[in-house]
Amino acid sequence: MRDRIAPVATKARLHRGAVVDTLRITPSEPLSGVPVGTTLVSFLTARPGSLGAPLSAFLDPLTGELALTYLVGT
Repeated sequence: MRDRIAPVATKARLHRGAVVDTLRITPSEPLSGVPVGTTLVSFLTARPGSLGAPLSAFLDPLTGELALTYLVGT
């Protein structure tokens, strides 16, 4: 049997915009089986200690980063 440790965030960058801010989180290893769209948003907001409700959440296929968008000021 082989034990595995879940991926962890290695870096997070906040890109501030005029209307929407984007938080991009780099995982320690590629994420697989991650839900997309509203399913991912629902999962993130239901967790204790959540970052708040993002407008959208998606896995960037080019970088492998998790991207969360928020209205400015939330």
